[in-house]
Amino acid sequence: MDFEWSKQGQYFGVSTPQPGLVVFYERQGQEWQVTGQSSYETHLPKPQHWSYLDGAIYGVSTDLDIGYLFSYSWKEEKSLTVRILHPELTALAASTDGQWSMEQNQLCIQTPQTKACMDLEANQALYYNVSTNLNTPLLMDTTYVFRGIGLMYQAYGILGTVLACILFGVGVFFYIQRKVFYLGRKELSNRFKRIPITAEMYFMLKSLAENKQIANKALTALFHSPGISQDTITKRKNRMVEELNQLITQCFMVDFFTREKDPEDLRETRYVLCEGIRIKLRSHA
Repeated sequence: MDFEWSKQGQYFGVSTPQPGLVVFYERQGQEWQVTGQSSYETHLPKPQHWSYLDGAIYGVSTDLDIGYLFSYSWKEEKSLTVRILHPELTALAASTDGQWSMEQNQLCIQTPQTKACMDLEANQALYYNVSTNLNTPLLMDTTYVFRGIGLMYQAYGILGTVLACILFGVGVFFYIQRKVFYLGRKELSNRFKRIPITAEMYFMLKSLAENKQIANKALTALFHSPGISQDTITKRKNRMVEELNQLITQCFMVDFFTREKDPEDLRETRYVLCEGIRIKLRSHA
């Protein structure tokens, strides 16, 4: 039995045999008989520091950083109610030297420095300084005793929604930024990675940045040189395009440009910047 009390010659008790369950008893002769039970969320700590006051029992728990007040109306036989204690009361209840008592229909806890009396019906806590004069303690402060546990869940829900929105916004930002590139004469980068490029690669990327496309003829012209066959020129151009595409794919993991027929001359091809890709020229480039 966790707690026993008597009223008008009758004896009652309460116990918590397992997490999430509170059992109520009445003593018949020498035996305790179960009169009812009530449940609470199993993740909550087991109630302690039970007390009886005007037809209701109260249990306080401080096993976690948050203090909880459990209450059950013996008269109305409603389900167990769980509320959150004020942080100052939680700190006092968690102290190892705290002493519990009932004074003038108030549940009190006292440490060598402070005494707090809880008017549970009015939901008001009175704090006294007892370190100087125990007989006439000085009233220091007043707070609420408890607040509904639903408010905490609501606050957590709002906080979770805000965090989810922030994370979603950050995700969208990084998703967009991974397709924004900065072009210098010797490198192509986004905000996270970079690759080295040649002069021919720079020319191709600059044209894509300014015009969203570049004709195959214009790109091939970069490799023209006296004494070099057209076949060699084409192979060098293709090798450069292939190397650039491979560098971009391996580093940035995006589709950067495509090769397609020129709609104005189907005999020719062009390289087109993929949709969503943006290239910004660096000012010193």
